[in-house]
Amino acid sequence: MLVNAALPLFEKISRQIDKMPVISIEELEVNGQMNRYDKKFLFHTNRISEILQTIQHRYAVIDHHGTKINGYKSEYFDTADLTCYLEHHNQRSKRFKIRIRTYENSGKQFLEIKSKNNKKLTKKKRRPYNSQQGVTKEDHEFLLEHTGIASSKLKTTLHTEYKRISLSNLLKGERVTIDFDLKLTLNGRKIALPDLAIAEMKNSNRHTQTAFGQFLHDEYIQPSSFSKYCIGMALLYPDIKKNNFKETIRNLNPVSYE
Repeated sequence: MLVNAALPLFEKISRQIDKMPVISIEELEVNGQMNRYDKKFLFHTNRISEILQTIQHRYAVIDHHGTKINGYKSEYFDTADLTCYLEHHNQRSKRFKIRIRTYENSGKQFLEIKSKNNKKLTKKKRRPYNSQQGVTKEDHEFLLEHTGIASSKLKTTLHTEYKRISLSNLLKGERVTIDFDLKLTLNGRKIALPDLAIAEMKNSNRHTQTAFGQFLHDEYIQPSSFSKYCIGMALLYPDIKKNNFKETIRNLNPVSYE
């Protein structure tokens, strides 16, 4: 069985973010950061509280409908020959992922297409989704328009689940997310990464210098390429191509299996 290492960590982080300014999600631009430049950083979860303490006067915690630490679930889709996964693995300059994202605290769901172009600009398009209705005609048209793939050609390939802290820079148009307690699931088989924290800086300008980025630089925490979908696929699908992800996987210790 998996050991729930997130409970004491959750409490420690909660105490720290309670000391920070708070901004509600309603106060922010509704579609903010849908087009942005991303930088991701990987570090041990025991550093989250330290980082929050260091930047606590320069960032506000984003409150999502009364909750500061939010649960996220994503269901990813791909073609039978894993087009989306292989385009990422082969480092195609233009690539995308398809998922249904569920915000656990509010219950809201969105069908999302997250793409990256040859200028490293991330674009996200989404529409409200209702799992009880399933894929509608409008969903099908949305997928076809933005991916060129018919919904009938897609199948569920991975489920992810994690906790997220969202921050807003008080002086610049930057958002930062810190994800932890990541679990990856496929057909009842689970992998947990209890010691991994994934931070992501999201800016409209790729060259923006911020307090969060400066702290990570000072601590010798370098940007890292990391995709929950791709790493989850590489870990849970033993026979697929994964050479370009092996170094990242080697650094993900310890990994817990169920």
